[in-house]
Amino acid sequence: GPVTNGAAGATGSGASAASAMSTIGPYAIAAIAYAIGADQMADWSLHLGGYSEARRNGVRNISSEIPGSSPLDEATIAGMAEQGVYIPSVQKLSDGMASALLGFADKFATSVKATPPIEATRVVFESDRANPSWGQVQFLGAGNRELSSTGMLSDLNWDANVAAPELVTRSAAAFSAAMQESDAAQWVKDSLAKIPAELERITPDIVKQFDDPLEQAQAVNQALVGMLDGISNTFAQIDNLDEQLGVLGGVFGQLADMSSDVRYALVLAAGGMEQFQKQTTAYVGNFYTDAEKTALTLDAVGRTLSEAGLSLPATRDGFRDLVDSQDLSTESGRKAYAALMSTADAFASVTESARAATDILNERAALATGD
Repeated sequence: GPVTNGAAGATGSGASAASAMSTIGPYAIAAIAYAIGADQMADWSLHLGGYSEARRNGVRNISSEIPGSSPLDEATIAGMAEQGVYIPSVQKLSDGMASALLGFADKFATSVKATPPIEATRVVFESDRANPSWGQVQFLGAGNRELSSTGMLSDLNWDANVAAPELVTRSAAAFSAAMQESDAAQWVKDSLAKIPAELERITPDIVKQFDDPLEQAQAVNQALVGMLDGISNTFAQIDNLDEQLGVLGGVFGQLADMSSDVRYALVLAAGGMEQFQKQTTAYVGNFYTDAEKTALTLDAVGRTLSEAGLSLPATRDGFRDLVDSQDLSTESGRKAYAALMSTADAFASVTESARAATDILNERAALATGD
């Protein structure tokens, strides 16, 4: 049976960064597939516990600090191994969850340009493949102060491989609560606060698509990943508005001084990011002169080439010479080649064979100043 009567009072901290998914990295723990060994543990009644504290400098076993825990000493483990009933994977699974959760928390905070509020994570996880698994996740801030916790959950799946992604998914509310104490934009905090209720709403429809409990747990977990990644991607788009649209001048020059919250409100007023982009494109197409649009195109090409360490060519012939001069056997050469190929159509569309790009840009500057 369960052994951590007092585990709900555990506190603790951090770990190493998780690998990237798209923008923020996976919240999913299904990838930490430590086999628990169903055939070997099926007759074992003791709840095997994993007690982990993750900090950025590593993960440690905290079983000695958990009231009521039953850590297995080496002699007990050896005896169980002789009977073929124990594989020490529960602790590994607990370590993996604690480390991945802290890594995710850091990566998400960074993706929304917030100072990571979570200094450490603690995970208590117990499973015996016969009874419901138990688990708890805690997020800790500076000075080991508890920011939030799932509380002890005693109704996780009996299979540890299913219970692990369940526990991580159910820590979403605790993660959202911890992030409320960060310096993230308010719209990010508000979006995070809505996730638990939305996840609860869609979970029944997700689960009924699968018969296998592990597939169900993974699918719900991936739905959570999608929500969190959506926030991160939206932040990136909003954060880049100044770079993308500031060159348009006029009213768009105000973007540089806008906070993320004000920019977000502007996008919402337009009906969302897709509508905002469509409306802006239509406005430029209908109201900017050909000379202005040409200069904007060249400016965009120049910025792309600059990121690859290249200068904007003066003519089409210069563009071709620049392409032909790249050494594709080197990483820098391949990066430059890719940048040139990605801008070739745009550059060609606004430059004439005998007319310099710099002449066009100078004309644009003259128009802007009225000279």
